[in-house]
Amino acid sequence: MSKVQELVNKLKEFEEKFKQESRAVFAEGCRELFANNPELESFGFKNYCPYFCDGDPCRFGVYADYADINGIDGYEIYSIKDGAEKGKLERLQESVRKFIYAFPIPTDSFEKIFGDNSAVTVYRDGRIVQEEYSDHD
Repeated sequence: MSKVQELVNKLKEFEEKFKQESRAVFAEGCRELFANNPELESFGFKNYCPYFCDGDPCRFGVYADYADINGIDGYEIYSIKDGAEKGKLERLQESVRKFIYAFPIPTDSFEKIFGDNSAVTVYRDGRIVQEEYSDHD
């Protein structure tokens, strides 16, 4: 086996290990997030590489600033009229945002775990539903 092939194999092994460890850390973090937020039943976020970045290189990103909470679209939370309900959902959004962005390299971790162009929903019972998401810029 050539030295180059050995390096390629090592890289593949490392990437697989990184993916598995990222999944484990994500799952453990989700359990803690739900335990610390009893009103949180589910949360969702999107990750993708934009199609166009105004001349800048397009890079994969994780978009959790306006996370979906308990089945409510993240952007719709701001139009809720009930102040108490809106405040609760905004607090939950902030907890989710902090959790997602606490990953030191969320783009690398989340791209390995979920791939590109995906909408991810995580439920309290541990289910993770991933759907294709291509309705972005």
